[in-house]
Amino acid sequence: MSVRALGLIGHSERVTCLEPIPNKMQLLSTANDLTCRLWDLRRPGMLHMLNGHSKGTIKAVSCSKYDLGVTTSSLESHVCIWDLSSTGKCIQTLEQAHPGGISSISLRSNDQDHSNTNPDRTLDHNNTSMVTGGMDGVVKLWSVEASGCQETGRQEWKQHKAPHTHRGCVMGVDCRPSMLWDPVVVSAAHDGRLMVSGAGVDDPVCLHAHTGAVGHMMLSNEQGVDSVGSSLRVVTASSSDNLGPAAIKVWDFN
Repeated sequence: MSVRALGLIGHSERVTCLEPIPNKMQLLSTANDLTCRLWDLRRPGMLHMLNGHSKGTIKAVSCSKYDLGVTTSSLESHVCIWDLSSTGKCIQTLEQAHPGGISSISLRSNDQDHSNTNPDRTLDHNNTSMVTGGMDGVVKLWSVEASGCQETGRQEWKQHKAPHTHRGCVMGVDCRPSMLWDPVVVSAAHDGRLMVSGAGVDDPVCLHAHTGAVGHMMLSNEQGVDSVGSSLRVVTASSSDNLGPAAIKVWDFN
């Protein structure tokens, strides 16, 4: 077996997040230097450097399918929305999305490629959902409004009622878009809880996932379905649990 290391050099301070671009050999990275960088993994090199945050630390990055949009969030409470299709410019900033700072973010679209029917490459309001998690434990759900500012091309984001709230910093959020625009929202936090709400869930499901803080969470399957009843698998990780000093758990919702 041969092993080769490819160096991606550019950040000047500690790297905080990594996010692969779906269906492409590309990678997003964020760091304490307040930049987000897009890398080409085929012939290692930087494609774009995304500058938009002015203070704090970039804590999370998320990319929708088909690179129609990228979001980054920071402890300064702002969400920056980026377009990777051309220059990698910041097309919109949501200020004070969480007053206490944003610790996690997820931008998701359904499984259809709308690039042919959506030549201006704006986020489709029928198929896009964004979830943010705050340092204060609040989870917020956002949608793209059908109407926006035609003069500037800016799209309007609508904040919906918080699906659920944790008792500690939210360390992971994700969602599965629904054609009825009632996405399944999943989150985990320092309170050790895993919470699920949305389509097909009458009341939020709250599980004491770990005895210690949940440090990481992800959805391991993302089929284009509309409810928890269609099967959902969630992976959580904690540095403190009754299973041992470090535990990874897989949760199946059927």
